[in-house]
Amino acid sequence: MFKANPEIKQKVDEIQQDPDTVNWCITIGSENAKINYQKHLAEYLIYRNLTIQDLVSNFKKDENDEIKNVQSFANQMLKRLAPGTVANYVAAIKSRMHYDGIPFTRSIKIKNRTHHPTVENEVVPTKDQILSFLRNGKHATQIIISLIAFVGFRFTVIADLRIKDLPEMRITEDGKVIFEKIPTIIKVRKELSKNGKAYQTFLIETGCAVIKNSLEIRMQKGEKLNSESLLVPTECENTTVRQRAKAVSRRLNTVFEKIDYTSRPYSLKNFFATALLNSGLEQNLQTFFMGHTGPVQNVYSVQRQQPEDQIEKMRTAFKEKISPHLVPQGGNADVEVKKGFKKFAESLGLSIKDDASTDDTIEEIAVVYKSAMDDLSRRENVPKLTQKRISVEDLDEYLETGWEYQDKLPNGDLIVKQVIA
Repeated sequence: MFKANPEIKQKVDEIQQDPDTVNWCITIGSENAKINYQKHLAEYLIYRNLTIQDLVSNFKKDENDEIKNVQSFANQMLKRLAPGTVANYVAAIKSRMHYDGIPFTRSIKIKNRTHHPTVENEVVPTKDQILSFLRNGKHATQIIISLIAFVGFRFTVIADLRIKDLPEMRITEDGKVIFEKIPTIIKVRKELSKNGKAYQTFLIETGCAVIKNSLEIRMQKGEKLNSESLLVPTECENTTVRQRAKAVSRRLNTVFEKIDYTSRPYSLKNFFATALLNSGLEQNLQTFFMGHTGPVQNVYSVQRQQPEDQIEKMRTAFKEKISPHLVPQGGNADVEVKKGFKKFAESLGLSIKDDASTDDTIEEIAVVYKSAMDDLSRRENVPKLTQKRISVEDLDEYLETGWEYQDKLPNGDLIVKQVIA
């Protein structure tokens, strides 16, 4: 189910044998909370050297005494974990006890419960940094970066996003990826949404180009893609969304380590949230594009199946109001590289448009290069002709060794030829 140290895993396996605990887990709505609450509860049982049945019995026998032990546990955990994280441990214990009808009559004191030093010291990345992330990531990692920075997706959404979730993208028979409309729609299925409600959002052109490039490379390598194919395949043996999400996050951490970027991966989500904040869009749409539960009018407007004209209004709003705050701009180095490729292409006799991308220019150069190599190959396969000027007296000797008479010069000398395959 999850990776943990062997002692915690063994304790989780133990408590899962308890029917009441199994039924309690079913009542937990969030998949993440369901997994984490079991782990947190297991750690407390290990701390107290109890079984789950012992814990329930202790609370029923002397609730006040056991709450003191929970407070002691929380104090120990605060030495190595953030207050907000410790609060989740306490919440797990309280939730399990509430299932057995045991309310906590005393609160557990956690100082600075809402204090998150890592988050408070975090800086929202700039457009240049987003561009640096993209440059240093592999093709699949570039999709991860794009879907967080340009759409605000969580890892669990990315881990199970499939080709079918981009309804305006199609794949041609010759292995080309085409987006019918940009920004393109991405549909988030309800089972992937944090609030359990399906919604749709849009992806800007830069993100579309990243997906196009990655999928086409996969097809060139022989992979057969269909509507159920994952946008970001992982190599992990396990196939749960949560495990794939961990594999996805590790790919992003690899890029961050490579360029010595110290903020959390979710700082990219903050990049998207900041773009929404600066967009000037009404709060209702900002909330919707983040995939959050918003005002009641969301239920009757953006969360229902939209008519075509409403979808286009939302697309236009995304393109005009949000996209300008997301699109990463290349620096001077990129401009110079683009100029260099254009100049080289023009030296080959190609006419390159001013607004042509570097990738398009390189593609045109590649066509010329391939054509030249094909022509060279054909020439190499043509038999080579060798000619010699000889005197009449030497003709018999040359004819005997495979040479052929070709012509006679005005001074009487002869021209012989030899064909070499």
